[in-house]
Amino acid sequence: MKHYKLLLPDGSDYIIGTFRGMEAIAGGLLCLVAVGLIAGGHIKAGLIILGVITFFIILFRTTYKVNRRVVMENGVPREITIRFAKFGKTHVYPVANILGLSLRTGSIAGIPLQAELPVEYRDAGKVKVLPLAGSLKAKDMQELWNELEDLLQIK
Repeated sequence: MKHYKLLLPDGSDYIIGTFRGMEAIAGGLLCLVAVGLIAGGHIKAGLIILGVITFFIILFRTTYKVNRRVVMENGVPREITIRFAKFGKTHVYPVANILGLSLRTGSIAGIPLQAELPVEYRDAGKVKVLPLAGSLKAKDMQELWNELEDLLQIK
């Protein structure tokens, strides 16, 4: 079993690591605004903002937990599975149907906001796109792309 930086070994399989996204920065900025409001004497407004932030953090942490896994069989990658914890849905994407990876970045006024690593795959004769991972840094997505290409042996 090879050692990868961003693909974490789990038995014979690999788990695709998670990254911080734009939502983490937005939540942090809103917390700073709420603390500033409380310190400035606007206690009700600050506590309401903190309450809303706490609600959404709990909601996202419990509802949208996603487990992304590369399933190996005899040392050969067989499929990529994505399991949504709260909904119990599991999507299976066979490696044979994967056409390739790409790197997408989004920015406003030259400030990078999000980098995404989608996987293109063929399903029932149609080419579809699966958003596999996202991060604030394109460098992280490039490293994950390189590791997945090495593991899945696709170009």
